[in-house]
Amino acid sequence: MRGIGPRDERETIINWSEDSDTATIWTSSETVYRRMKKRGWFPSEDGERHAMFEVPKRLVRLPLNRPRKGGFRPGRPPVTRGLEPDDEVA
Repeated sequence: MRGIGPRDERETIINWSEDSDTATIWTSSETVYRRMKKRGWFPSEDGERHAMFEVPKRLVRLPLNRPRKGGFRPGRPPVTRGLEPDDEVA
């Protein structure tokens, strides 16, 4: 498989259902393809522009939504960058 076409159109889709123990990963990204093969998974379908892998659902990990560092914190004033126009330089 080769990643052909614009980078913003290369996608990866993870699909699983409640009644199956496997997840299907369809990708047209060469980076995801290499990472899956490096981890020992071989594609069940390997086309010229895409590949499909079947893996156990228990191995699929989704990213957690974590607050960004330095973001909004309730009860605290916002962080300002630089000097205010009225500030004097010592």
